[in-house]
Amino acid sequence: MVLLRLTKPQVEMASSAICVYQTHVNTGPVSQGQGLVVSQPSFAKGIEGSSITMHCSYNITREPKVGSYRWMKDSVTEVKNYTREFLGRVTITSHEDFILRRRADIKIQDLRHYDSGTYQCIVEIPGLPETTGNGTELLVIKPGAASHQEDYMILVWLLLRAICCAFGITTVALVTRLYYEKTIPEMDQSGPRNHGKNKSKTARTK
Repeated sequence: MVLLRLTKPQVEMASSAICVYQTHVNTGPVSQGQGLVVSQPSFAKGIEGSSITMHCSYNITREPKVGSYRWMKDSVTEVKNYTREFLGRVTITSHEDFILRRRADIKIQDLRHYDSGTYQCIVEIPGLPETTGNGTELLVIKPGAASHQEDYMILVWLLLRAICCAFGITTVALVTRLYYEKTIPEMDQSGPRNHGKNKSKTARTK
């Protein structure tokens, strides 16, 4: 075993790197302005005809009193009830949830196949720069595709389980066969010797 002695600056540098890595893993995709951080999941999947909530949250160094947010699809189309593409299908978070819970979610109803794309959450707080999230990639699939995918995964799981069971049975059979192949010849070799010894004992007794 080789022991490494680290100097104090090296230890501090390693600790800093670990902290940065943990922050990246735990917070997910984020975009940060001056005192304003917007985070949203990188991927979402919905079924055509159903509804989906696109999640977005923000953090700020001070308590906000007013503010606003909006969503853009593919950096071109604003996701609102009165836009042609999303006409009457969008529900936004209440102002209370936006200020107190710092949520900027939207709900898209009656998903269409053309709703697939990249959705960015944009938060604006007075006195701070407008901050945009890194984007959520939405994939809309047909209703049958989800069930077919689940059936495929179940079949794969059953196949793997059958292979494991077959492998286990084969292994047990092989070990048993090797054991008997080794044991039976030893018993055959020891049998005549013991029989001869018994005969000599009988002769001496007579």
